[in-house]
Amino acid sequence: MISFVNYCNIMIKFEQENSAMMGCRTEISKKIKEALDAGVHVTACKACADQLGVTETLEKLHVEVKYWGVPLTEILQSNEALLTI
Repeated sequence: MISFVNYCNIMIKFEQENSAMMGCRTEISKKIKEALDAGVHVTACKACADQLGVTETLEKLHVEVKYWGVPLTEILQSNEALLTI
Protein backbone atom coordinates (compact mmCIF):
# COMPACT_ATOMS: atom_id res chain seq x y z
CA MET A 1 0.00 0.00 0.00
CA ILE A 2 1.37 3.40 -0.96
CA SER A 3 -0.38 5.57 1.61
CA PHE A 4 2.07 4.82 4.43
CA VAL A 5 4.94 6.51 2.60
CA ASN A 6 3.19 9.63 1.37
CA TYR A 7 5.38 11.74 3.65
CA CYS A 8 8.62 10.39 2.16
CA ASN A 9 10.60 11.19 -0.94
CA ILE A 10 10.80 8.36 -3.43
CA MET A 11 13.79 8.39 -5.73
CA ILE A 12 13.89 6.16 -8.77
CA LYS A 13 17.33 4.64 -9.23
CA PHE A 14 17.87 3.46 -12.76
CA GLU A 15 19.75 0.46 -13.94
CA GLN A 16 19.74 -0.89 -17.48
CA GLU A 17 16.91 -3.36 -16.89
CA ASN A 18 14.77 -0.68 -15.20
CA SER A 19 15.01 1.65 -18.18
CA ALA A 20 13.87 -1.12 -20.52
CA MET A 21 10.91 -1.82 -18.24
CA MET A 22 10.01 1.88 -18.10
CA GLY A 23 9.84 2.13 -21.87
CA CYS A 24 8.01 -1.16 -22.42
CA ARG A 25 5.58 -1.65 -19.57
CA THR A 26 2.67 0.50 -18.61
CA GLU A 27 2.55 -1.13 -15.17
CA ILE A 28 5.54 0.94 -13.99
CA SER A 29 3.86 4.10 -15.28
CA LYS A 30 0.65 3.15 -13.45
CA LYS A 31 2.53 2.67 -10.18
CA ILE A 32 4.27 6.02 -10.54
CA LYS A 33 0.96 7.76 -11.26
CA GLU A 34 -0.66 6.00 -8.30
CA ALA A 35 2.12 7.21 -6.01
CA LEU A 36 1.86 10.77 -7.33
CA ASP A 37 -1.93 10.73 -6.95
CA ALA A 38 -1.47 9.64 -3.33
CA GLY A 39 0.72 12.68 -2.72
CA VAL A 40 4.10 10.95 -2.82
CA HIS A 41 6.99 13.04 -4.10
CA VAL A 42 8.63 10.99 -6.89
CA THR A 43 11.94 12.09 -8.35
CA ALA A 44 14.62 10.61 -10.59
CA CYS A 45 18.30 11.30 -11.20
CA LYS A 46 18.68 13.39 -14.36
CA ALA A 47 22.17 12.11 -15.17
CA CYS A 48 20.95 8.50 -14.98
CA ALA A 49 17.71 9.20 -16.86
CA ASP A 50 19.57 11.08 -19.61
CA GLN A 51 22.11 8.29 -19.99
CA LEU A 52 19.34 5.72 -20.35
CA GLY A 53 17.11 7.84 -22.56
CA VAL A 54 14.09 7.96 -20.24
CA THR A 55 14.08 11.62 -19.16
CA GLU A 56 11.23 12.63 -21.46
CA THR A 57 9.15 9.62 -20.41
CA LEU A 58 9.56 10.49 -16.73
CA GLU A 59 8.78 14.15 -17.30
CA LYS A 60 5.57 13.18 -19.13
CA LEU A 61 4.63 11.19 -16.00
CA HIS A 62 5.20 14.38 -13.94
CA VAL A 63 8.20 12.88 -12.15
CA GLU A 64 10.69 15.48 -10.98
CA VAL A 65 13.94 14.85 -12.86
CA LYS A 66 16.99 16.55 -11.36
CA TYR A 67 20.66 16.04 -10.62
CA TRP A 68 20.87 14.18 -7.33
CA GLY A 69 24.55 14.19 -6.32
CA VAL A 70 24.55 16.91 -3.65
CA PRO A 71 20.90 16.55 -2.52
CA LEU A 72 21.26 12.79 -2.06
CA THR A 73 24.40 13.27 0.03
CA GLU A 74 22.53 15.76 2.23
CA ILE A 75 19.57 13.39 2.69
CA LEU A 76 21.83 10.48 3.61
CA GLN A 77 23.85 12.58 6.07
CA SER A 78 20.72 13.91 7.79
CA ASN A 79 19.05 10.48 8.09
CA GLU A 80 15.96 11.83 6.25
CA ALA A 81 13.44 9.24 5.05
CA LEU A 82 14.21 8.00 1.54
CA LEU A 83 12.83 5.09 -0.45
CA THR A 84 14.75 4.10 -3.57
CA ILE A 85 13.28 1.91 -6.27
